[in-house]
Amino acid sequence: MPTVLVVDDEDDHLFVVSMSFRQIGGWQVFEASDGHDAVEIARTSAPDAILLDLIMPGLDGIAVFQALQGEAATRAIPVVLLTASRSVGQAQLLDGLGVAGVLMKPFSAKELPARFADLIGWAPPVRQTEERPGGPRRGPVD
Repeated sequence: MPTVLVVDDEDDHLFVVSMSFRQIGGWQVFEASDGHDAVEIARTSAPDAILLDLIMPGLDGIAVFQALQGEAATRAIPVVLLTASRSVGQAQLLDGLGVAGVLMKPFSAKELPARFADLIGWAPPVRQTEERPGGPRRGPVD
């Protein structure tokens, strides 16, 4: 089961995003409500990926991303930023950071896990069917 660290200072967003990953995506979810906790959880839990809100008090998303990039243990974790801003200047700044992607608010909770997985380059395992000569097996597998 893949793991994701969801970071958002707004409790309702944190709840919706976490439930989306758990219920729709089948991900194990770690949660952080501020940047300092996010860095610590990333160090200790080593999630497969991180969804990080851009605008937070204290350490914002960019500062958290830079802190993660500064440590060997967390540098390789793909990070997707979540933002409501649609400014051209911010888009250029985010493009130059090296994050795996940017998701815009508002988002569809139903589509979030698939869009996130696509941005980080992760595809869920494909269920294999048992095959016999002449094609796929029909009926129960022995």
